[in-house]
Amino acid sequence: MGFGSVLLVPDQTLNKNLLEELMDRWSCERKGFELPLGLVKVTMMDVALVLGLRVTGESVVLEGDVPFLGIEKFYGSSVEKRMISIASLEKRLKSLDLAVNEDFIRTFLLFTFGTFLFPNAYGTVDSRFLLYMKDLDKVPLLAWGRAVLQDLIKWMDRRKEDENEKYMGSCLILLQVWSYEHIDIARPIVPECYAPFPRACRWQNSSYRFRQWFTTKFDGLNREQIIWKLEPTPEEKKVDIIFELLDLENDAVEVPSPSEHSSKSVIVVDDDNLTNGFTIPEDILECGVLEVDLTKQSVLVVEDDVDLLCTSKCATNNIIDSCKCAIDAIPQVPKVLQLVGLGYSVWFSYRYLIFKDNRGELLAKINELKKEIIGED
Repeated sequence: MGFGSVLLVPDQTLNKNLLEELMDRWSCERKGFELPLGLVKVTMMDVALVLGLRVTGESVVLEGDVPFLGIEKFYGSSVEKRMISIASLEKRLKSLDLAVNEDFIRTFLLFTFGTFLFPNAYGTVDSRFLLYMKDLDKVPLLAWGRAVLQDLIKWMDRRKEDENEKYMGSCLILLQVWSYEHIDIARPIVPECYAPFPRACRWQNSSYRFRQWFTTKFDGLNREQIIWKLEPTPEEKKVDIIFELLDLENDAVEVPSPSEHSSKSVIVVDDDNLTNGFTIPEDILECGVLEVDLTKQSVLVVEDDVDLLCTSKCATNNIIDSCKCAIDAIPQVPKVLQLVGLGYSVWFSYRYLIFKDNRGELLAKINELKKEIIGED
């Protein structure tokens, strides 16, 4: 059904202090973890590699006015409260015994959702998931991994915005293994594993540490301790869901014609964490939305929060050459921009640099651009 990788994940003990440290650094606005060296996000590739779940395909969306189905009533849900208790699902599984039929498959998937992939504070699972299980042949083709990530983000937003929120739902094993993969803090020993995929199979439980220990370690992070972007291994690239995601990312890169470039071009950047490790002229304000003007002093390109600064020393009349020069000048930058066309993926777009002398005018322009380009309010 597309969830076989979940069965491979070994027993894990959640590291509460590690998770709390991470979640306290979550930014609801920027949808990432604000570390001293920059913003790190949980990506679709991260989910696919860690849990082995499909992130491409039709979305699983539970919001909105979804008609109540008879099959929901069959599993104990109602129009007023579209929830199914985990206890009833467990009881139902025991009654089905070894009968592997459609009822067993739906019940087992709902039980998995409620206990591992989409847990909540109430010991229930949303019955609207059954809408996507009417035709079981379509279940493996849905983007379940994307739904898990959206659920995790929703819970982290809720926790950060409501100080009285005491419970954290969602798939915290994903977040914990994501931390091991990206950040070299409290990483357990990687065992010799019979199943290298998904990556959640690689990690044993970590040792207990006090909360203050984590705070100190995170505050003192250096660049060598962070992997900004996970790259699949040659073996992982052969896995269907990884291959499809890579193919989709490649298709998303658009190559504009040379006529689209001028001495004043615009390049995407990510929010306001722009200058770590580099120097930007004082007359440029760090606003997260930057206009590139080669008559000024610099060109700035950011990919996955890795900052590239091209100063006037290597600026040319061609913005592409300038950006290439910036990348060549910084040896620690990993595989980054596919510069032919100023694009790497659908996340790249056009934005502006703000200078002190016309800040008000350009701030107004920014709001227009956000709506036009990335749909932000």
